[in-house]
Amino acid sequence: MNAKSKGLDIGRFLTREGIAAEAVPIIKDRYVKHHSNLGGSSYIYVKSSKDIEKTASLLRQHPGVEQVLSNAQAAREFDLMPSRIGDLLVLAKKDWVVGDLDAVEEDVKIRSHGSLHERTVPILCYGRKVDAAKYEYNMDITRRFEW
Repeated sequence: MNAKSKGLDIGRFLTREGIAAEAVPIIKDRYVKHHSNLGGSSYIYVKSSKDIEKTASLLRQHPGVEQVLSNAQAAREFDLMPSRIGDLLVLAKKDWVVGDLDAVEEDVKIRSHGSLHERTVPILCYGRKVDAAKYEYNMDITRRFEW
């Protein structure tokens, strides 16, 4: 998790720009104390397929957006199921979060995750000698059941 100082409500931003779309933050749960349901990325469901490229272009121009991926790019890059994600995946810059706010942009003071800047998570193994080179992802530990 990293400290975040700026927030963007993508749904409000797109509405202001005349785009009919729904932004679904990847972090949304009832445990809101540390991240306030604000995270480093969001799925965007664009109402009209003819607006997808325009939407991506607008989002790429926002100062809080680091990257905008198409459904196919996001599925390939992050091993996601294309049928369960939006038309676009937005990744926020290091100091930014996205989610539901009272305004298009707000100053925030929280810690959160979900952007490219929190992608690397160390794997710690206590009480076992393991060959770390065999593990690229956290799920590799359970795939091999070397407990």
